[in-house]
Order: sequence, then structure tokens, then C-alpha cells
Amino acid sequence: MAVRSDSALQAPAAFETPTMIQNPGSQSVSNGVAEPPGDTFAVDQSHFEEEEGLDTGVGPVYNARSCVDCHQNPVTGGVSQVTELRAGHFDRHGNFVNPTVVINDGQTTIANRSLINDRAVCPQAQELLPPSENVRTFRLSLNTLGDGFVEAIADTTLQAIAQQEPRLSQGNIAGEYIEVPILEAPGQTRIGRFGWKDQHGSLLSFASDAYINEQGITNRLSPTDTTSVCKTTADPEDVPDSIGMADIDHFCAIHPGDSGAASRRYDHGNSQCSSRAATVLTDRVRYLPCLLDYHRSSGHGDERRDLHCTGRAGEYGHPAIQ
Repeated sequence: MAVRSDSALQAPAAFETPTMIQNPGSQSVSNGVAEPPGDTFAVDQSHFEEEEGLDTGVGPVYNARSCVDCHQNPVTGGVSQVTELRAGHFDRHGNFVNPTVVINDGQTTIANRSLINDRAVCPQAQELLPPSENVRTFRLSLNTLGDGFVEAIADTTLQAIAQQEPRLSQGNIAGEYIEVPILEAPGQTRIGRFGWKDQHGSLLSFASDAYINEQGITNRLSPTDTTSVCKTTADPEDVPDSIGMADIDHFCAIHPGDSGAASRRYDHGNSQCSSRAATVLTDRVRYLPCLLDYHRSSGHGDERRDLHCTGRAGEYGHPAIQ
């Protein structure tokens, strides 16, 4: 459902971050947002495109060696045909249960994690999904272009949309917002808006989560690897560069700076992205309900669904595969 306004302004849209082998980011167009001292938009993009290896901490289990491997169509930061596997099973009460995956010839387990990584740095760490985990789905990588806009949307805007929807839809749609912790600001929460289940409320939290789960790179906000089998590097593997920015800082910096976002101060205290996120859009942005979780009434009771195209979810019926 779109929130309409006669004076609504469309968010700028552009695909001006072509992926380059030589001089990464050299043909990309920033929106002019101020960079931290010593940083540039091209440098941010080069970190997003950088390939990691065993010597820089990739793995032990992982899906890809760079962010751009899964976010590149048609340009750096875009969507992808790449999918990842999520799995688990239902208990006898119909509740979803995350799997326990056995690795290392049965000597080690990876528990309570629905993500099944495709790759590993050694045979002993390779995840193999047991037949008992028979609830399975593939998920496509999401577009990250313009995520600076998404980060800057006020919580009150999403709350207002959720409150209005039952009346506007005659009870057919009921958006539900969830408060999630901000990893870089312990003790603080925000309405979730990033990830398949809106499990993160800031770009930095989202970048940290993706770096550890998709590439196996530990960082200051996610300091522990999924497994230590075949691990050879010290934690955290993502450390600050010569200008004091770690990879996760560069990752979240590229999104407020792409030409589909405008600048605004958004501060969670110690976030490197605090001066780089996008304009608060309030009611000027359409389709904000896509950031909410949804439930509907059915013959099998209430089921919650979200608009990130991830299937059945939530407290109203079978919980989501996270």
C-alpha cells in the first residue's frame, strides 16, 4: 500500500556506480555528501568491491568473498541473482526451530543459525544440511542503493503508517513495526528496516551482520566467528585503516553517498556513518509500508507476512526463518 500525497517528492534514482577492475569507483558519481577526512566515495566503493581471502579472514564458513559478489546488478550496490539457503524445521507445536549443523566429521556443530553457508575454507568446515531440516528457502540478495534514505526515515513515520493501515485497508492489512537493538549504540533500539526480516535499524549494524555471516569476517560489532574450525586469523579481522575507518565503516558510507540519496546528520554516537545518512523523508516517500511486517487472517489462523518477499513469518503462526 502506498502512502499518497499531492505534494510528494520522488526520491532521486540513479545507477551511477559501475563496477570497475581498474581504478574502482573512478567512474562513479557521488551525491556530494561530505566525506570523513582522507576518505572519498571511490575509496568506499573500492572496499565494497574488495575480494577477501584466507589471509584476510574470510570464512571459515562463508557465501562470497566480497560485498559486490552479491550486490552488483546492474551496478555496484544493486540486486543480484545470487541466492542463499535458509533452513530449519518445525517442532511438534508448529514452532520454527533453527538447525544444528554437524561439521568436522561430527566433532563440531553450528547451532541456532538458519543460514547455511555455501562455502568453507577447508573440507572440515563445510556445512551439510541434514534431512531433518526440511523447512528450506532460497533468498535473493537485496538492493542496497539508496539505503541512506531508508536509514534516515524517522521511527514515527513507520509507526504512523502501521497505525493507519487497518483503517485505510478496511482491516485487510495491518503493518507491524519491530524495535531492534543498534549494535553500535548498546542499550538503544530503533524500528528495524534492514535485512530480510527488518532485523537491523542502522546501516552500520547491517554491514557488520553481513560481513560476519556472508563473508566470515569478524569486526568490532560482530567479533566472533561462526566456527573456529580451520580458522587461522586473529579477531577482529576487520581493523581500521590509515584514516581510522574499518571496512564496515566504508560499507555503510557508500550508501548515503550514492547518487540515489541525499545527506543528513543521523547519529548513534560512535557510528562512522553518523554524518552521512540521508534526508528524513517523513510522508514524502512512497511505499514505506514495505519496511513493515504484515499479518493477515486465514483459515489457519493469523499469519504474519512481510513485504520483503520472504514468505511466512512472525508471532502469528509459524515464526520466520531469520
